[in-house]
Amino acid sequence: MSLVKLLGVPYNVGCRTETSSALDQQNGPIAIRAALQSLMANFNINRAFDDLGDIKAKNTVDDVLKELETQIYDVMKGGNIPFVLGGAHTLTLGSLRALSRINKDFSLIYIDAHPDIMPHSTINYGSVIFYGFKEEVVRPDRTAYIGLRQVEKPEYKLLEEHNIFHVHAHEIENVGVSNLVKEIKDRFPAPYYISFDLDSLDPTFAPGVTSPYPIGLTPREVMYLLIELCRQEVLGIEIVELSPINDRNDDTARIAAEFVMRLSAVLSSRQKTH
Repeated sequence: MSLVKLLGVPYNVGCRTETSSALDQQNGPIAIRAALQSLMANFNINRAFDDLGDIKAKNTVDDVLKELETQIYDVMKGGNIPFVLGGAHTLTLGSLRALSRINKDFSLIYIDAHPDIMPHSTINYGSVIFYGFKEEVVRPDRTAYIGLRQVEKPEYKLLEEHNIFHVHAHEIENVGVSNLVKEIKDRFPAPYYISFDLDSLDPTFAPGVTSPYPIGLTPREVMYLLIELCRQEVLGIEIVELSPINDRNDDTARIAAEFVMRLSAVLSSRQKTH
């Protein structure tokens, strides 16, 4: 039995056609699992996670969020670490609701091209953190945005008004990823919840996302950052917004699968040290 529990959320609820180039995020979990099988096939590689399968819910925002909250809560209550495969980024609100019931004193590390704090009248993938702040299931002063580059005017206003920590993708070249890790650790105390939107990566590496945008992060930068954070206390991780229809030779799915393998191994090492 592993400490890390994989949980698929095969839904594209809360997506908006006007800001998406594809709407097939519901196929993300199955594509990542297929890539995991491909990367592990015929190699003696340790599988450092247990796969709990996909959540089952009606295809509405409310139902998906409610069911995911229940599942995440049960996993964490059992002393385990949920590793969520999305699915649309809308799902994060369900995770945050569960986290706030277990441990309100956490920091959110949000790796994304978008801050997802648009003040929309409904919960969707562009407003999910706006509602997280509104419901007080996550705090602006405990939120770190990494890799931003497609930010709308109302979002910049909220970032500035609440003095929310954010680093644009191009700024990491100057700061250096190791220095960024140190700054995050200094400013944001563990435990962490990590939300990784694959569109934070440059589409040269990861074209298979819902809203690809140029000049993004490299997989190596994000891998280094997340491995270092996972050596601290991490309550859970999610990888979201894989769009297989936009992918090229399964490149993005394979990158996502490698993150699952590497990060699960680091997180599972807690079983050996505790």
